[in-house]
Amino acid sequence: MKVKYYVEANYQEVSKICAKLILDVLKEKPNGLYCFAGGDTPVGTLNIIAEAAINKEIDLSQAKFIELDEWVGIDPKNEGSCISYLKRNLFNRVPIDLKQLHTFDPLADDLNEECKKADKFIEENGGLTLSLLGVGVNGHLGFNEPGSSFEDKAHIVNLDESTQSVGKKYFSDEKVDRTKGITLGI
Repeated sequence: MKVKYYVEANYQEVSKICAKLILDVLKEKPNGLYCFAGGDTPVGTLNIIAEAAINKEIDLSQAKFIELDEWVGIDPKNEGSCISYLKRNLFNRVPIDLKQLHTFDPLADDLNEECKKADKFIEENGGLTLSLLGVGVNGHLGFNEPGSSFEDKAHIVNLDESTQSVGKKYFSDEKVDRTKGITLGI
């Protein structure tokens, strides 16, 4: 596999390059399964993808999407939830049927069943076509904290203090419990 690296002068240029790479894959495999991270880093990229869909430069009607991770115990309608973030920056802006989107229910009584549902969705759709990830301050990928097994599929995780601390910025309520997450595996 050939690896290509890009070094750019600013965030806007990185976002443009990243979006172009993703748009190229979406055009090549319009019925693929795509996974996008929450957090601040992908906002520029997601905005470019949304604009391309709005302007009909890309057709997302056949694509499937899966949520990367979510805060356990946080209502998905909370503005700080990962799915609220993704809806705000992409899914509510583009013409897709929300049936194309698999999300975690972080309030479910059986979180292990939520993990199984996510794994099944990935399997039924032929695996992930592309995933846009951000690296957390402590090196986590999608709430897979440092030391997470490469063998794990979707799972529940105790979040590191640094992840909990950085997560404060997404919530207006300081008392929100950010100690656990549910995430796709590495």
